[in-house]
Amino acid sequence: IILHADSSARLAGSCAHGVQIESYKDVPITGTILEDNVIQKSWSGVYCYRTIETTIQGNFINDNKFGINQYQSFSTTILSNIMSRNTYGIQDEFGERNRFEQNTFENNTLGIQIMACGRTQVIRNTFVHNERDAYFINEGIYELQAKFSAWNHNDSFAFTQYHILGRTIWRENYWEKPRLLPCSINGELWLWTYWEPHPISWVAF
Repeated sequence: IILHADSSARLAGSCAHGVQIESYKDVPITGTILEDNVIQKSWSGVYCYRTIETTIQGNFINDNKFGINQYQSFSTTILSNIMSRNTYGIQDEFGERNRFEQNTFENNTLGIQIMACGRTQVIRNTFVHNERDAYFINEGIYELQAKFSAWNHNDSFAFTQYHILGRTIWRENYWEKPRLLPCSINGELWLWTYWEPHPISWVAF
């Protein structure tokens, strides 16, 4: 699937999702390319569910609740987009091997949030004038439970694609101003007892 438009195009309105890339069965959607669009004024500008090898490149995504919202999406490349005036520029949950590179996050409530994701790369992005630039939540036991649940329900897609305990790499991003020392990124480590979460403040650099 290739979704392409010139710079004058608009994918917008008061709909739930500006662009929805979603699999309703165990077979994922593979190889979608979304480039050079203006996507605005939706609940999710781009919503991805159960996708593999999606490329989202060169889009201007503004004034949404979620600029890009991913769940159980794998090997996504999000490159050279501008996320502006969204509540969440990007939210990525239960994904793996996703790469966010050379994007600009500006004037969002939260630039990027990564939740229970493995082997994610956030590199060479620009964060300016956001209320909060980035946040992460690591949920080791919950991730293991999600893996076991996929196996128990014969969910071969989630079981084979989703691994646990893979860390997020933050590298060469620009955080509001030039820095001599690494930037600290606040987050949470969730410990679980009796299926109740106990968040602990955590930090990455």
